[in-house]
Amino acid sequence: MTGWLMSRPGWDELVGRVQPNDTVVVVWLDRFGRNFDEGVRIQADLTNRNIGIVAIREGIDTTDDSAAAKYFRRMMMANGAYQADSTSERIKAGQDRAKAEGRPPGRHPALTPDQVSMAARSWTTVAD
Repeated sequence: MTGWLMSRPGWDELVGRVQPNDTVVVVWLDRFGRNFDEGVRIQADLTNRNIGIVAIREGIDTTDDSAAAKYFRRMMMANGAYQADSTSERIKAGQDRAKAEGRPPGRHPALTPDQVSMAARSWTTVAD
C-alpha cells in the first residue's frame, strides 16, 4: 500500500504487534514513514521499545546504536524524502506541460484504437 496514504492498516497492525527483542525487517529504510519526520519518529519509537530494525537494501541493523549509525539511517531517510519530492515535481511538470499542449496527462496509450479493436476481435474468436 502506498506510503502517501494517511491510513496504513498493515503497518499499524505490525507496529502494534511487535514486542521487545523482535526485529522489523523492511526492504528500504525510507519506507518507515510518509515523510522524513514520521520515519525518524517511528524508528525512535521502535528503538525505545527495544525493537530492532533491519533494512535489507541499505544493510542497516539498528542494534548498532552509535552516533554514526544513527546519522546514516537519517541520511538514508532524507534521501528517500528527496527522491519522493523530486518525483512529485517531475510528475507535476509533465502534467502541466500536457495541459499546456492540450493533451490529457498521463501515459500515452500503448495500443492504437485499431490495435485495441484487433485484440478484442482476437479475444472473442479464442473465447468462442
